[in-house]
Amino acid sequence: MLIHDLAIIIITLFSAFIMERVYISRYVRQNKEYYAQIDFQKAELLRLRNQLEQERPWTAKENYQDILESIQEVIFQTDECGRWTFLNPAWCMVTGHSHEESIGHDWLAHVHPDDREAISDSMQESIAAGRESFRRTCRYVTKEDKVRWMECFIQLRREQDGTFAGAYGTLSDITDRVLAEQKASRVLKDLQDLKYALDESAILAITDAKGVITYVNDKFSEISQYTREELIGQTHGIVNSGYHGPSFFRDMWTTIRQGQVWRGEVKNSRKDGSTYWVDTTIVPVLDQEGKPQQYVSIRSDITGRKQAEQQLIELNHSLKELSARDGLTGIYNRRYFDEVLEQEWSRSGRNARPLSLILFDIDHFKLYNDHYGHQQGDACLQQAAQAMQQSVQRAVDMGARYGGEEFVLILPDTNLQGAMLVAERVREKLESLQIPHARSPVSSVVTGSFGVASLVPEDAATAQELLAQADRALYLAKRSGRNRVACYEELADMLPGPDIEPSPYSFVQQYIDVLHAQDMNTWEHSNRVSQYALLLAAGLGLNEQQREKVFMAALLHDIGKLDIPESILKKPGRLNKAEFQVIQQHPQLGWEKLARHEILRMDREILDGVMYHHERWDGAGYPAGLQGKEIPFIARLLGVADSFAAMTEHRVYKRGMTEEQALEELHRNKGKQFDPAMVDAFAGMLAADETDPAAVSPKAGEE
Repeated sequence: MLIHDLAIIIITLFSAFIMERVYISRYVRQNKEYYAQIDFQKAELLRLRNQLEQERPWTAKENYQDILESIQEVIFQTDECGRWTFLNPAWCMVTGHSHEESIGHDWLAHVHPDDREAISDSMQESIAAGRESFRRTCRYVTKEDKVRWMECFIQLRREQDGTFAGAYGTLSDITDRVLAEQKASRVLKDLQDLKYALDESAILAITDAKGVITYVNDKFSEISQYTREELIGQTHGIVNSGYHGPSFFRDMWTTIRQGQVWRGEVKNSRKDGSTYWVDTTIVPVLDQEGKPQQYVSIRSDITGRKQAEQQLIELNHSLKELSARDGLTGIYNRRYFDEVLEQEWSRSGRNARPLSLILFDIDHFKLYNDHYGHQQGDACLQQAAQAMQQSVQRAVDMGARYGGEEFVLILPDTNLQGAMLVAERVREKLESLQIPHARSPVSSVVTGSFGVASLVPEDAATAQELLAQADRALYLAKRSGRNRVACYEELADMLPGPDIEPSPYSFVQQYIDVLHAQDMNTWEHSNRVSQYALLLAAGLGLNEQQREKVFMAALLHDIGKLDIPESILKKPGRLNKAEFQVIQQHPQLGWEKLARHEILRMDREILDGVMYHHERWDGAGYPAGLQGKEIPFIARLLGVADSFAAMTEHRVYKRGMTEEQALEELHRNKGKQFDPAMVDAFAGMLAADETDPAAVSPKAGEE
């Protein structure tokens, strides 16, 4: 009974399919017959009109003009050159082109460009073959650039000697018919696709109430590799793969025995032991008492989808791993380091165990890059990363590229002493590579400076605090001569007390302290520049927040000199050309140092002041050769304050100018080296300062 019902459903489906095709074919055929009849009538009318025109032209015009104008199809006539000589009003209605712009023009002018060659060839072939007429379908472009399908019936006119004399005929707008045919074609294709999909994917099986198979289709035999005879009389246990546990099938049987439909994905086993997945729907067939007497299982093969899902899982894992890697060195990158640091910080806090960090970078790497080129620089970074990886022995230790030439190591369950030993091992390994570094003032080979910090996570501490401690220890190692390991405890006397509330820019004082310890002259110069910068800021009417940025940019404007060799920085005389090229790098070095701090990455005004304070108004400065107001505002302000401070300072190799002489020099170079408005404002504030000492105060000009 059930199989019979299924057969009826299938027959109904294909009956509908066939009837649809018959209906559409009949529609198309009837339309073609209708248009052919109309074309014949119009052609006869044109032929009669031409005949009457030759016999009685005036009478023909009077008798047939009204008829021609009332016909909705386009009636045309051309001369022997293919130019329109007659078009009835339907031409304007169908194409939108007027008689005035059409008569006398080529009949192919408004044919779609893709159809012109074909219809022109048909015309030439018909003329050459001596045919009387031909029919062709083509597209015409309306005045509004829309496409209309036309069925062209063309009757050829010849002179008595057989010479081609032109053509006449009709253009029937069959756009609606073409669109209907296209739609019908799509419907037919959809039905064909549906039939193919059903044939290819449906796996059918019928069992009795006990689950014994009573019927299978060919698709079931094909996918399971069992013959129909091997399957009938068995239960579905014959294809059980063992993937699903007993509870899976227990839930399935509970559902279908209650007369409910069950749906799920099942992994089955073929005869050869291989497996496949099917999306399964089991429908109970109930008897008159409402109890299941049969079960119909309809399945579709989803093995490809399940394999794709597994591949996607594996691909996502690979992509995640790839996204965590640095593209140059192949070790983990900064983003992944940040994730692991937070995870290890939490784990160490739960276990009350120490967590250590080693932060290091390659000494004077910018000089290395400038001397050997970026390709060699990349190779150097790769070797440094390998040296770090080879120096750690535990799987839990993780190395990453922190940024640029900086690297970082996370050492879980490691105290300060253990981390110091690891750092020294990495330092020795890097130095042992013997990578030449001709420009390094530290060594003839590439070396590194290392900062180490260790903490047992507590409620009051954060992972970022541990990172900041390692960062400060790194700069202590640099200050102490580089190519060495330093720990945060050595820097404890330079930190603010616990009762001091740190500001967002609290690290500024730490940099200043390091600068003070390394180069007293640069430190004193930065302090003087900050006072002159505040004086000028007040003269320009800047508010307190803006003056704070000016003050910090002034204090930090020479911070890049921490990375300049002391032999150049403290040379008791004028610098030669090569030495001056090195000292010119300090704005870039300072920018790179400060840009590592999150708050300064968001506050570009301070960074731009440090980077561009040696630019000139006339564009002859460095490092970028900016000109005029291209130079950032704070950089222009610092340019005046920095130069004035430098001119009035006494050095070993020169005696400083008086303030009057320095001010005169500023005026002499305004519009060349300095922003004229900045010079004038500074001069005005210096004059006011002589009578009002409060003008220099950071609070001056506050509203």
